[in-house]
Order: sequence, then structure tokens, then C-alpha cells
Amino acid sequence: MAWRKEMQIDTMLTDYKPPEVLVKYAATSFICFDKEGSIVRHVDCGRIDIKGTYTFYRILPVFRKLE
Repeated sequence: MAWRKEMQIDTMLTDYKPPEVLVKYAATSFICFDKEGSIVRHVDCGRIDIKGTYTFYRILPVFRKLE
């Protein structure tokens, strides 16, 4: 339970604000939910900087704790 509170797992979906760089440069968009309730996304691979995005995600504090 301490881990859930520290990582803000219970409020992640309502309180999470993505970093500005992701909002501005993300090459992905939400389309809809499928029949099973899963998210359907479109990823424009031609516009995304895979190496830069991977590097950015690796420095986020939540992922740093998981390594």
C-alpha cells in the first residue's frame, strides 16, 4: 500500500498531466475504445523520434524507480 501511495497509482488516471514536450511533440492520438474497452491509438511512426522519445521516458522518475 505504501508503494501505491508513493507512486500515486490510485489517482494516476485523474491527476496525471503529461509533460509539455509530450503534448507538443507526441506523434500519437487517441481514436476510441474497442468493443472490449481497450484504447485504440494511431501512432504516426514517420513523425516520431523513437530514440528521443525512448530517452525522454527513461528519465521520468516513475520509470527510474522501476529499473
